[in-house]
Amino acid sequence: MVPEHHPCAVVLSGGLDSSIIASLLKTEMRDMPFTTITASYAEGRNDDLEYARHLVDHLGAIDHQELQVNAEAVETNFLAVQIALEEPLHDQVYITQYLIYKRIADLGFRVALNGQGADEFWVAITITMDSKIYIRPTLSKRSSTSITCLTKEASTTCSPKRN
Repeated sequence: MVPEHHPCAVVLSGGLDSSIIASLLKTEMRDMPFTTITASYAEGRNDDLEYARHLVDHLGAIDHQELQVNAEAVETNFLAVQIALEEPLHDQVYITQYLIYKRIADLGFRVALNGQGADEFWVAITITMDSKIYIRPTLSKRSSTSITCLTKEASTTCSPKRN
């Protein structure tokens, strides 16, 4: 449920999940304006930005903000991100996410939607562990999550323990 009494921001990566969220907001909540925010990098390719721009152009009448992340922004915010995470993580995505949500807060939004984590739930993501085991989450017919474990020798399906 989208809170109708607060303006909403969407973290738009240009990927499937955030694009669906933005599209649903636009089509189902027609009277509720919202802002999308997409990060791009000063160095390197910006495929996400191109896809996000295409979607915003297609949907029309959306306030689209672009946040450019450069080496200086990463260096300046590195310590603040490590403190916020409470453990050292060396992936630039955490700094980018921090900067996106900081921009959202600076723009005055109290509600932000994103598609983070949906890939692991809906799509068969293969995780390699010890180069021998592949775990693929799937939805079973009983509407509970099951896990398919694939090894070179066999394939088995197991359900998570329930308390």
